Amino acid sequence: MLNKNDHSIEKMLLIIGYGMDSPDTLKRINDTGLKFVFVQRKELLDIHALSATSDIVITDYLAESFLPLADSLHQHWNFFSVLSLTEAGVEIAAKLNIRWGKPSTSLESIYYLKNKGAMRALLNKHYFSPVHYAVCANGQQLVNFISANGLPVIIKPIDGSGSMGVQLITQNEMLADIVNNIDSGRGDYIVEEFIDGPEYSIECFSFNGQHKVVTITEKISVEEFVEVGHMVPARLAPDVEQQAQVMASQFLNIIGLSNGPSHTEFKVSSKGIRIIESHNRIAGGNVGKLIKRVFDIDMIQLSALWAAREITPDYLNDKTAQGVAIVRFLVLPPGKVKRVQGFEKIKSDEYNEVVETKINYSEGDEIPALEGNSRRSGYIILHGSEAAQILERSMALIKSIKVDIVVNS
Repeated sequence: MLNKNDHSIEKMLLIIGYGMDSPDTLKRINDTGLKFVFVQRKELLDIHALSATSDIVITDYLAESFLPLADSLHQHWNFFSVLSLTEAGVEIAAKLNIRWGKPSTSLESIYYLKNKGAMRALLNKHYFSPVHYAVCANGQQLVNFISANGLPVIIKPIDGSGSMGVQLITQNEMLADIVNNIDSGRGDYIVEEFIDGPEYSIECFSFNGQHKVVTITEKISVEEFVEVGHMVPARLAPDVEQQAQVMASQFLNIIGLSNGPSHTEFKVSSKGIRIIESHNRIAGGNVGKLIKRVFDIDMIQLSALWAAREITPDYLNDKTAQGVAIVRFLVLPPGKVKRVQGFEKIKSDEYNEVVETKINYSEGDEIPALEGNSRRSGYIILHGSEAAQILERSMALIKSIKVDIVVNS
């Protein structure tokens, strides 16, 4: 447990954005005792979270005009460091740290993390987690790759995240629409050989090149490449877990990420462990809540304290898992919600395993098409002592939720 009485409160941080699955982010940072100024885009502002800080700037931090505005803020507050906890903000946070002479993740590292083609080229150059791939600027390049490498293949936007736009191509009949999308000028895509096997992510924190593993997260299942569940810690054989930890450190060294949080997705495939993608931020999808339940480590607080240089690698030593935590997502088809049943019963779970529930839609709401992880309809979080038992329980509970939907025609 992190306590604000244990840490300096003299350093001012600039916090840029936060993940939408953690509405209490500002309160949790405030609880560390650190001072900070929070910047958020107007359309993402949660007014219920603002009481945790008195200093808020509402602006589009992705606009070019933000840099001179940030300079003015820095002149007033003299920020110790800049931190972003959201994918959209990590690059601007790095630019500001570099601009103001602060320790920072290099822009080159962020480029490799954000550009999947560049990351694959770098890894293949080192013959590390090798994967056949090509960057496709037009449909013919996709056809050429498939002709040379065969099916199945995975195609996705070169700079996407959150499973947005990911497609599995298993037969040539699927190519026409995909080729049209590429030729319509929606940006470059990366096509890769399909990597089989279960998927995991490894959550790390780095201190001047010393990479500390917090945990490995197991993806419960995948529908259309959108995660429908996570479990902490993952069920892996000790030798595979050790190999994954070594590979994660090697990967971070190759891309040059030496400080701060990282979330690296990988598969244990028939060809060995293969890196899928990575990010220099903490995991989304409520993984942080699972880590807090199992290890009593708050990744948001840890990130803020790292940015203030108020935490050392020793904090992550000798951590012991207390049971298993699972988040199971509710995935609903697009349409108008007619009725929701089952959530109240889940909240009164007789086994006391349910620790949190949420549904994003109620009667009369329109559910949009599922295009990525951000459009999931709700979730339940459970904490128990045994993985198999808690997994079975979570799946039974999620199935007990009945949502009547008038499907859009």
